[in-house]
Amino acid sequence: MIVRKYEEQDAEAISSFMKRCFLVNIKDQIRSHEPEYYIWKYRKNPWGRPGVFVAEDDSKIVGLFCVIPKPLKIGEKRLIIGETGDAYIDPDYQGKGIFYRLVSLAFKEMSKQGITSYYTTANMVTMKIWTRLYGFKKIFEYRSIIAPVDFTTILKKAARLGNLSYLISWKFSLYYKLFYSQPFTPDQSSWRMEIVSQPDSRLEDAWRLISSECEFTIFKSREYFDYRFFNNPEKYNVYLLIDREAIAGYAVIKFTENFNIKCGHIVDLMLVKSSDENIRQAVGLSLGIIKDSGAALASSWVIKKTKLDRGFKKYGFLTRSKSYHLLLGGDVLKMKDFDRMNDPENWSFMHGDSDNV
Repeated sequence: MIVRKYEEQDAEAISSFMKRCFLVNIKDQIRSHEPEYYIWKYRKNPWGRPGVFVAEDDSKIVGLFCVIPKPLKIGEKRLIIGETGDAYIDPDYQGKGIFYRLVSLAFKEMSKQGITSYYTTANMVTMKIWTRLYGFKKIFEYRSIIAPVDFTTILKKAARLGNLSYLISWKFSLYYKLFYSQPFTPDQSSWRMEIVSQPDSRLEDAWRLISSECEFTIFKSREYFDYRFFNNPEKYNVYLLIDREAIAGYAVIKFTENFNIKCGHIVDLMLVKSSDENIRQAVGLSLGIIKDSGAALASSWVIKKTKLDRGFKKYGFLTRSKSYHLLLGGDVLKMKDFDRMNDPENWSFMHGDSDNV
């Protein structure tokens, strides 16, 4: 077995590796694992060359790990930080030290570019690895949240109740509205969402306004939008949020098929002013677009116990039980701003800020 640097012709083998080892009978994948996705991710990143290494045995990929350079906004500064991801080892090869060899090589590759700070999104198991072995620090907990949009479709396709779903869906819907959801009625006389199908200078305007309000987040310049959403091999719908003809923020929605039903994922949502009313308008309009698309389920990520978390929950989003965590590691822990990073209210971080969607 050898551990070596990724080459572009490996994209096909990595795709086969993922499908062979990790995607069998998985019905809720919201990220592509096709070869073109890996080519885009590993070769077209505008902030530096990713550190990507594979383990290979008998001409077969059995391990993968990467660090992707990303721009992080820290106060008024912009820091290129490495996001760790794609940490996969063939179950038949686990426990042989392959993961640690891959990580060591990737970190050395990043240090050659001057990147010595890192972030990762971890579950409870991987959090222990990063915090205990690599000295990463937990910054905040976030959760996946979901909201039913069409009970009939959910009961018919996901619960497999067939025609019975037409008879009982109204009961589920009524119960949900009474106990979990406030009616969302966005003020469409002043607020609207306008789709942006190609790079648009107004997104730059939105970012300039947003960045003055948000202390810690991914740095979302035009370069970011071009790479992350417009040049991505997957389909994202980017919208400007407009209030009385003034830019109020933006939202990004992605549609997938999960458990045989269409799901709309609010992968990014940032507002110029994150007031309760503005969150209400933005969530309501986003849910309207998801419902009009024919989707039966909506989902997002939110930092736990923040204003955005509370805003989503008011309009029927339910918190899923599995917890995830944002961790920081390396030299970023030594920065004078680090104490303020420990306050989740100072952050904006959603699903699209990771490589998991």
